[in-house]
Amino acid sequence: MAENLERAKAIYEMLCQTMDGQNWKYSGDPERLLIESGTKTEDLPIKFWVQVDAERQLVSLVSSLPFRVKAEKRLEAAVAVCAINDRLADGCFRYNVTTGDLMFVSTNSFRENSLSKEAFTFMIFIACKIIDEYNEKI
Repeated sequence: MAENLERAKAIYEMLCQTMDGQNWKYSGDPERLLIESGTKTEDLPIKFWVQVDAERQLVSLVSSLPFRVKAEKRLEAAVAVCAINDRLADGCFRYNVTTGDLMFVSTNSFRENSLSKEAFTFMIFIACKIIDEYNEKI
């Protein structure tokens, strides 16, 4: 387990270096291995969190969309989310039909190999692109 934690800390440091190298603004919490950042598109602000999970050896990106689906549109939105998720190769939308809350989630494992700076950069870019592309369709 200690080996997993050391590996997770090294991945976290690499993620912070990647953010620094891209001149992205972020706040980091090295104790929780958590990064918070965001960007703004023409349509909406995109806030996201990146968590390094030492136990599961996983990097997760989570972005909570800044709106809640109205009650009368929730079933229609559920169908839209299913159709969109069926097309996505990287990540997925998670939708709570009871509350109307919607988030985008993407994960990358570092169990058998290391996560590269390029893979992390791609993870952020593709998440932002997908959110920007599909937010109006839900």
